[in-house]
Amino acid sequence: MTGRGAGSAGAEGRLRALPEPLAPVAAADAAVVILLRTGPRGAEVLAEERAVRAGDPWSGQVGLPGGHRSTEDRTLSDTVLRELQEELGVGPDEVALAPGMFGIRPTRPVRLRVAVLVGRWTGTRALPASASGEVAGAFWLPLEALATTERVGRETAAGPREVDATVHDGHVVWGFTRGVLAEFRGWLGGTAGGRGASEGI
Repeated sequence: MTGRGAGSAGAEGRLRALPEPLAPVAAADAAVVILLRTGPRGAEVLAEERAVRAGDPWSGQVGLPGGHRSTEDRTLSDTVLRELQEELGVGPDEVALAPGMFGIRPTRPVRLRVAVLVGRWTGTRALPASASGEVAGAFWLPLEALATTERVGRETAAGPREVDATVHDGHVVWGFTRGVLAEFRGWLGGTAGGRGASEGI
């Protein structure tokens, strides 16, 4: 990706400073990836909308590509690459899992330790298509959209609630995914919500 302006240069420096995802695979129960590209509105993240399925605690929600680690995964990168292939048909030649790892974050009410990796979209397709019954579709979410908060009614583990959410093209981003992306946006921009996070990278 090509950088644009001072904000972009600062974002590139922060991305290069991320550690490699060398944490033992047992350090996390699952792994997701913030997969970046530069779009018309600056930095964008690949997001997916889960299919509506009974028994799925994240049924119908927007999330990041990824999932539970398998006993066959030697590294957390293996988990992310496998899940990208299974969910969206994305091959390893379409992803650069560098610079590395953003951290490990807990989820609730399902208690999981989720490793958050950062990568770059290197594919030539405009958008991956769903390749799994778990995923209804994928879309590119501009990071700058996270600057807007709406109160939206959602079904939560505690029952129907109004929650803080970002709404983009009809997609409602809330909960764990919105929290991780808002944190990443602020970190990338060098502030708690800096505009630099929306610059091209």
